[in-house]
Amino acid sequence: MRIERPQLIENLFGFSLKGNGLIVGPPGVGKSHTLGELHLRFEREGILHLNLPVERLGHASDAEVGALLRWNGDPIELLKSAAVGAKHPAIVIFDGFDAARGESERSGVLKLIIRAVNELRGQWHTIVSVRTFDATKSQRLLEVFPDTKSEAGTVPIPCRQFLIPTLREDEIEQALAQVPGLRELHAAGTIGFRALLTVPFNLWLIERVLRAGAKASEFSSITSEVQLLEMYWEYRVRKAVHAEDREFILKAATKAMVEDHTLTVRRDRIYRPEVREAWEGLLSDEILTEVTEREVDVAFTHNILFDFAVSAHLLESDPKRFAEFVSEEPARPLFLRPSLVYHFTRLWHFNRDVFWRNFWAVVQRGEMHLRQIVRLVLPAVVVNEAQTPEDLAPLLERLRR
Repeated sequence: MRIERPQLIENLFGFSLKGNGLIVGPPGVGKSHTLGELHLRFEREGILHLNLPVERLGHASDAEVGALLRWNGDPIELLKSAAVGAKHPAIVIFDGFDAARGESERSGVLKLIIRAVNELRGQWHTIVSVRTFDATKSQRLLEVFPDTKSEAGTVPIPCRQFLIPTLREDEIEQALAQVPGLRELHAAGTIGFRALLTVPFNLWLIERVLRAGAKASEFSSITSEVQLLEMYWEYRVRKAVHAEDREFILKAATKAMVEDHTLTVRRDRIYRPEVREAWEGLLSDEILTEVTEREVDVAFTHNILFDFAVSAHLLESDPKRFAEFVSEEPARPLFLRPSLVYHFTRLWHFNRDVFWRNFWAVVQRGEMHLRQIVRLVLPAVVVNEAQTPEDLAPLLERLRR
């Protein structure tokens, strides 16, 4: 499936030529894919550019960035020398700032971005892609890109920005024409289901679930992204060939990533010869991918899959064990925030009683970082997912008491 968005690429091309700025948008809207298309446009125009995937930068030390660039030394000095004699400013893109989940990793990447903006001025324009939520929560990042002039359709954050929007009707039509069975699902779907189809990553999930043999009737009750992800996981992990080995690998990968505060892990830490067929299946199905610098690392093909895998394989439904795992270290709730949303949303849709038990249990915890979960995640799940007055009955009854 391929959705052409030529005007979007043209507008983003113009945005990047005019100066530094952020590329923002919700998860799954296609920020990295759009940057891939922008790369092709830069090549056609002969514009020097460099794309740095943030999840592969680690703490953004000279050694870590050098491993990615195959360069020993200061990466900023390398960019300075590379742009000498260029007719136009070159473009350096930090793709996926939100992938720097740990506090020290995020601090290191931000320092490198600030250096690029300040020390490459006049030679390079610095562009950073980031989820809208993470942009709103990083005041230091926003301050790096003063709001001189943003493009139309931006979100209300004070910086120069370009918004990657959800799909328009004519763009959704392109998908309906390419994926067998999707048009019928769209015609029969609820308002909530049709809204899901405006996000390219959701279309990717549906396409793969349909390929795995899902029936149209199974989509009739889907109104939420987490329900779609659950369906994808059921077909591509739990019902797939070598299902137990797939779950073993995914649990080992997510556990190692959470422990290391990173979205990649060394292949030799989790690979076992006895699960080779399951490993190759996960790579073939584009759930995992291998990336190579000095060593072979493993990552999920999309951060959304990592976030959901954590909710499916690491987060417990028992309130006590859940709280113990999340509170093992103060930085863990920040690293796991998207996974916590998926975890509680899954409980909301598939085990409502357990959701409320977790709600009240976490409310009563005293740890500051767990109270942040209460303040942000749990109420957000209720607000986003409740559809009838009856859905709020446990909350209203508790307030009455």
